[in-house]
Amino acid sequence: FFNPAKGVQFGDFGLMYIQVEDIVKSGYSTFAVHYKGEKVDSEYKFFPFKKPFLGKVGEKYYIDFPPYFPLLNAPFYQWLGVNGLYLLNYFSLLLTLFLLYKLGKLFELENSFINLSLFLYSFGMTATTYNLVFHEYPLAIFWITAGFYFASVYFKKERNYSLILFGFFGAVSLYFRLEMVFVILACGLGLVFVYPKNFLKIGIYSLLGFIFPFVYLLYLNFDIHWHPLGLRFALTLTDESTAGLLGRIAIIRDMLFS
Repeated sequence: FFNPAKGVQFGDFGLMYIQVEDIVKSGYSTFAVHYKGEKVDSEYKFFPFKKPFLGKVGEKYYIDFPPYFPLLNAPFYQWLGVNGLYLLNYFSLLLTLFLLYKLGKLFELENSFINLSLFLYSFGMTATTYNLVFHEYPLAIFWITAGFYFASVYFKKERNYSLILFGFFGAVSLYFRLEMVFVILACGLGLVFVYPKNFLKIGIYSLLGFIFPFVYLLYLNFDIHWHPLGLRFALTLTDESTAGLLGRIAIIRDMLFS
């Protein structure tokens, strides 16, 4: 609540901040960019950012980030201004810490170890960094942690309802970060590895929770951006300047070993 930037945001979170402003200005009627110069620059040639951060769908232009996180934050922005943009992040962090505490209890860990885990997560992970800016990462981490918690409940107690919740919370995390699908797959395969005889049950119950929110996400993405995986995915695939798989591996290599 003591934000020295006074609303000035840069990078990815700056673009999401613009999305929030545009949603509010439109009266929640569209996710398209609000460009004051559109009448004299209909092709957006002088717009400050280009592909892959900006894409045209039909006759409208959109910022490439999924609109669901900005939409959730728009009411808080109207209520408290820029400070309201941080509420959802902080609540996500607190709820994630609560789930980590519950995980520790589920696996019957000592309180000292649980407390250490909460401390290290709060100050030694990227969660803290992303809570200092306006970003969807803390919210996505909360949903996937909830999914992991219920996968762990099945691992410990073999309760079928927990598989449904694992699938549901995992699917919801995809609204904010598509790469969470790899965590979902890892958790599912881990359960199958531990309980190979329950392969069909694990798959069916998890799918029951996963299928509706996932299909609805595909529908929303296609309805808004004409691609089931969203505009960001579509623009990244077609942008020649975006690093491919080998390029991304090279970046990771340089970051780790250079």
